[in-house]
Amino acid sequence: MSEEHARIFKTEQGHAVTLPDTVIESLNLKPGDQLVHEIINDTIVLKKVNHEDFTKEWNRFFQQGGDYSDYKTHEWGEASEREQW
Repeated sequence: MSEEHARIFKTEQGHAVTLPDTVIESLNLKPGDQLVHEIINDTIVLKKVNHEDFTKEWNRFFQQGGDYSDYKTHEWGEASEREQW
């Protein structure tokens, strides 16, 4: 495997690391995907977080005491197919 470089940048929120396109593509990463990291000796290991499907996450929410009784429904009115976004 050939060695590729990542670069660290300073941002307003802290720091950002850029990854080569080959890494992004090989892991099928998309903007907003989460990675977890582990430091082993002088090596940073990044792993893609695989989320469960929505139904499992939704069910776990209720199993862990989540409550959905305080939501408010918004009345949007009739659709006119001419909404301006």
